[in-house]
Amino acid sequence: MISTRWLEKRKPHWSRLEELLERTANKGFKSLSRFELQELSLLYRQIAADLAALREDRGSVHFARYLNQLLARAHNTIYSAHRASPAAMVEYFRYAYPRIFRQNLSYCLAAFFIFLGSAIVGVALTYHDPDFKVKILGPQMVETMDS
Repeated sequence: MISTRWLEKRKPHWSRLEELLERTANKGFKSLSRFELQELSLLYRQIAADLAALREDRGSVHFARYLNQLLARAHNTIYSAHRASPAAMVEYFRYAYPRIFRQNLSYCLAAFFIFLGSAIVGVALTYHDPDFKVKILGPQMVETMDS
């Protein structure tokens, strides 16, 4: 049985989610600050947990129905956000991706050299023992490569 105290404690969170959803419906996501966007996603998850708890209590059908509708609105709002334009994708690959690559250059070089070292070892082993490729790839693959 869900207590009245639990309901009173949770209702402000439900109201806050309604308020954020109303603002995004009227003015869009740009009207929310970064903190409010994070709050929106946190409230969505918390209220989903509240709904799960309310569904277990047969006496809370009214509240469960209300939260289900609220979460449906939130889901539609969150997951139907404006999609990136082709220009934004071009901008990402032209500016952001190279910047991220430069920031992680040491990791990329380490991965490249591990790959290169493994390739050199594989070539050397295959050169030294031609049957090595059969052991690694299997006879069907080697036949396909040789034909």
